[in-house]
Amino acid sequence: AKTMTAKYAGNDDYNALLNDPEVRAKLQRLVGGQMGLLRHNLSVTGSVDLVGRALSVNGNAPHRGGEDEAVVCVAPYGPVVQAAIASKGRITVYASDGTYEYLTRCIKDWITQVNSGHRDRFQQPRNVTVVKR
Repeated sequence: AKTMTAKYAGNDDYNALLNDPEVRAKLQRLVGGQMGLLRHNLSVTGSVDLVGRALSVNGNAPHRGGEDEAVVCVAPYGPVVQAAIASKGRITVYASDGTYEYLTRCIKDWITQVNSGHRDRFQQPRNVTVVKR
């Protein structure tokens, strides 16, 4: 588990994680025929992030930020692979356990960001005060 985290966290080559044999097989089984859409919606992305204990790859289709987005979360224990696609105002989550309660924090945090239009990432919310010391 720690090896996968050490290998991929912070890596700019997110395809390396998605093409890891275990991850790729589980992702293909989960997403099935939506793999093309998932990949398209990950066209514009950054490095592999660490959200909680899960590796996260998230992005959007070219020139479609806030409209067509996706995320893949990989919790190294297992590994547990989950994915979500946001398109046309709807979010579809792919997980081996079909219960929202058991989704990784990685998926839930991404859903929160997508539903907020990512505003809180770029604009300070009114109820937040930043103290400089």
